[in-house]
Amino acid sequence: VQVSEISVRGSVHVILYPLVDSLNPVGGLRVTCLDRPTVDLSIRTGSELVPNLYNFVRDTVDDVITELMVIPNGVAVALETLGEKTDYLALRHPLPRGFLRVRLQGLDFMESASPSPYVKMSVGGSSWSSAPAKTVKAARGEWAGGDVQTFAVFSENQTV
Repeated sequence: VQVSEISVRGSVHVILYPLVDSLNPVGGLRVTCLDRPTVDLSIRTGSELVPNLYNFVRDTVDDVITELMVIPNGVAVALETLGEKTDYLALRHPLPRGFLRVRLQGLDFMESASPSPYVKMSVGGSSWSSAPAKTVKAARGEWAGGDVQTFAVFSENQTV
């Protein structure tokens, strides 16, 4: 398998943190993506005998980029200042600003809805798929006990 071309498109978030009282006012730099970037790639294989090879390689590349660059992950660099040393761990592993809890309760089916609908969500580098909804009555579905997922939110600019 040879990856002949790869293209990554997304928004890069650059954080200058912490600000310090020194000649160099920035103690560190953090580069991350708020959301999963779009990855396009071309691969060459020696044979077409392996089914779904493209999907496997693409999913692997997507996962690696997400683990490296999507918030809370990223590249952190502590910069030298004449004042206090920058706490590299705090720069590399930021605390979340808050949490988003999603609780699924029910849905009204549309005419063309699948017989077992589910919800798929992602926030930053975290993604989640719910269990399928149970049909309660015609055109109405519910999740038993409510399906719940909690996401850490690191920026008000993240999308769901």
